Amino acid sequence: MPLFRAIYFSFISITTIGFGDICPKPKNLLETIFIIIYLSSGIAIMSTMFGALGEHLRRIHYLGRNFVGSQDVCIWFSGKYITIKELVTLVSNQFNASPERLREVLDELDILTKIATLNNENSNKKIKKEKELFNNEIKQLELNLKENVIEPLINNKKLSTSSSISTERERMIQALSTLHQIGLKGSRTFRTPSMNSFTAYVRNNFFVQAELSQNNLTRSLDDETLIVRKPIFE
Repeated sequence: MPLFRAIYFSFISITTIGFGDICPKPKNLLETIFIIIYLSSGIAIMSTMFGALGEHLRRIHYLGRNFVGSQDVCIWFSGKYITIKELVTLVSNQFNASPERLREVLDELDILTKIATLNNENSNKKIKKEKELFNNEIKQLELNLKENVIEPLINNKKLSTSSSISTERERMIQALSTLHQIGLKGSRTFRTPSMNSFTAYVRNNFFVQAELSQNNLTRSLDDETLIVRKPIFE
């Protein structure tokens, strides 16, 4: 087969276009096996390349857009689809911690996340200014934590008493820990008693709420897997 026709045949075959106008004619079994392996490998490599290219194009498409609709992201938990907002509400009710206080703690953790993602080798002045601002916020946050959390806890241990403020903080920490475990494991059964009680709480209290089957989600899922839909961007 001439070089041009061979290249043309490889392109239409590997890209799965397959016009069928050119067909190789192997002379023996060895050539037949070689053609099959060659085309199969080419299709696999081409599929991987297009998958990676599509992922990069998707990132470029959402570059610079604000993240919105995170509270409406659906997850599969305890045999039902629920939104992040409903999950946070259930966790806060279980531990008697208000969603507003959980949101404040998460906002403070966002500051730590932003600092961790900054590139230390970047010499851009704007990045350096942002680092300085973040460092100031972290110092203020550490000071507030020391004054409002650590010192009261130490005093409570010394006095062998518990205040309502420290109890609320403990509940918030337990609630955030529960959300973190759900995000990591995605399992409806947990080892610790608190996790098992929370799962029972979700099953007993969530199913009496509005039916979530109206979400038009028909994908078949395994009960042991936590599946999160892609977030919405502006």
